[in-house]
Order: sequence, then C-alpha cells, then structure tokens
Amino acid sequence: MTALPVLSRSAATAQLLHTLARAPAERLTGVLRVQGNPGGVIRLDRGSVIAVESPGAPDVVTLLLRSGRVAERDWEAVFRTGMAGGDLGAELVARGLAAPAQLHVMCLMAALDAAFAVAAGRIDGCVIDGAHAPAVLPVGGGIEPDMLMGETERRIRALGAARVPLSPYRDRVARVAGPGDARVLELVNGRRSCRDLAFLLGRGLYAVTVEVSRLLAAGSVELVPREEPPPQEPEQEPLPRRHKGASGITDVRAAKPAARLRTPFRLKARTTDGEDQESKEKPP
Repeated sequence: MTALPVLSRSAATAQLLHTLARAPAERLTGVLRVQGNPGGVIRLDRGSVIAVESPGAPDVVTLLLRSGRVAERDWEAVFRTGMAGGDLGAELVARGLAAPAQLHVMCLMAALDAAFAVAAGRIDGCVIDGAHAPAVLPVGGGIEPDMLMGETERRIRALGAARVPLSPYRDRVARVAGPGDARVLELVNGRRSCRDLAFLLGRGLYAVTVEVSRLLAAGSVELVPREEPPPQEPEQEPLPRRHKGASGITDVRAAKPAARLRTPFRLKARTTDGEDQESKEKPP
C-alpha cells in the first residue's frame, strides 16, 4: 500500500504548479510536458487548459470506445471526416453519437482525470513547448488552471484520507468475497491495478480508484503483496583464459639441456655483511 503524494511536497511539483499559476497572466499557449511516471501533457491555449493527457488514465476516445458509447466503425468514420474539417467534436454531434453537453462533460472529466493521474504518480519536472499542438477533443471554453489544480488537490487528499488508501498504479488487488460493483469485481484477478481496471472498463481512473478503495474497506477485495526483486549476486571476475603455449612449457627454446638439470636448485642466500652469496645444493 502506497500513500499518495500531496501536491506541494517536491520541487518538481512546485515548478509545475508555478507554471500553471502564471499561465493566465502570461496567456501561455503550447504544450506543458510533465516528466515522470506516468507523466503527461497539459495543452494550453492563451492561458486556459484545453486538454490534459496521460498514459496513466483513459483519454476521451478510450472512454467513448471502451464504454460502448461509440462503435469502432463509427469512430473511424468520424475521424476521417472530422480530421479533414478540423473538429472531431462537431462531427460526433452531427452524427448523433454524442450530445453537445454530454461531450463537453466527458472532455472535462477526462482532463481532470488525467491531471489526477499525473499527480498520483511521480513528478520529475516539466518543460513548456511553445509549439501549437491542438487536442483531439479539447474542452470547450477551457479550464482555468486554478480550478484544475484545486480539483486535483482535492482528489489526492480524499484518497489519502480513505480508510484504505492505495496507489492507482503500484497496488494490485485480488477478489475475496462480499458485495460490490459487479463490473469491477469480475475483472479483479490479482494482477491488475486500478489503472488496468480503468482502461478495461472505459471509466475514469479516479472513479475506479475510489470504488476499489471502498471494496478494500468492505473486505470484498484485498491487496496483493508486492513481489520484491530477488537480491543480485555480486559479479565475479571471469577466470583468465589459458592459451596454448602461453606458459612456455612446450616452447623448445625454453627447454634446457639435460646436463644442466643435474643441479635442481640454485638459491641465493644473504650473508651477514649484506652481500648476496650464491649457494649450490648438490644432488644426493
């Protein structure tokens, strides 16, 4: 079980918050890339946040497709026509696949969910890219950065104060028994995290994490102990390889005549006056 971070504890997080706080006054436009795990991007248009995307949470397209609201073939048609016109949202509404208010709420919820995903992970830093990079489905009217930061902080604190707080990424749960959300429980298998469940269900990461936390408190699921990596054995230097003839034993030039082998030892002994004196030992 991992405690969730609070948004103001690290220098990298403080840098991110400062950049967002000054965005309206400076009318920042571009992509704010958040480095970390899972990390993400925050798209800005004249100081407003028009989209937040993270590999840690399903985006709007994933929510539409995985939830069954839009079929794959319909989305492919929307994408072909909408990209040509530059407005996928308008194409979804024109085809009757989403009402304007419904689409706006989904884009807003996806942006807030991705911001939560970034904050619930590890933030290593951020960098602003001034190049204009429009979102696939932006939030109409944008989101004030203060609102985005405040809601993200509220979600982090709410989960941290839960009876059984857990990490959306590192903690995995197994089914035990008892009542609960049938759709969530049928996908719990001991190997999936809240993030995995959110993508499979086509639901927001925060909503799924809250539900799993409730299931933990009710005893319907339990945390799976994390597997610690095995200790690494110290590396040993490889033994030197022997090469034929390296010792010189087989070298005919190193062999001595048999007559000279009659004296097997030739020693040098140091005399009392410090001079070396050669001594010979006669063979028996």
